[in-house]
Parts: sequence; C-alpha cells; structure tokens
Amino acid sequence: VSAEQESWAEIVDANDIRLFYGMIKPGRDLNLTGQTPFEIFLGNAPAVSLSLNATSIDMTKYIRSNNIAQFKVSVEDGRIRID
Repeated sequence: VSAEQESWAEIVDANDIRLFYGMIKPGRDLNLTGQTPFEIFLGNAPAVSLSLNATSIDMTKYIRSNNIAQFKVSVEDGRIRID
C-alpha cells in the first residue's frame, strides 16, 4: 500500500485482525501480512496504490464520487479477485 497524497485506510484480514488503521503519509510504503480475503476501506482512494504479492490491484470501479472505496480482495485459484 502506498499513497501519493495523505489518505486514510483500514485493512482487516480474514481473521478479523486489523492490519492497518490510520493515515498513510505520502511516500510511505506499507507492507502488510495477513490472510485473504482482506477488507479494505480507503479515504482519498484515487491517491492510493495497492498490490498483492507484487500484482497491482485496479480498484478504480470501487471508488465512489466522494473518493472513498470499500471492497474485498481475495485469491482464488491463484488469481486475485476484487469484490
């Protein structure tokens, strides 16, 4: 997880472990470890970049008009799935 501008994030894994909760500062990279699926909630989502195991995640269709995004990321049969 990284951000071009300050952004708020909450990321929770399948075991209900909160992996991150707070502000992502510009230029800071977060490397998180947990079990999929991940529940992701982002503020200022257009400024955030996500990847899972070095694969970029395109979340553009989940970004609402208020720049908030909420979705789940899982892995099924080796493929990343976003819901």
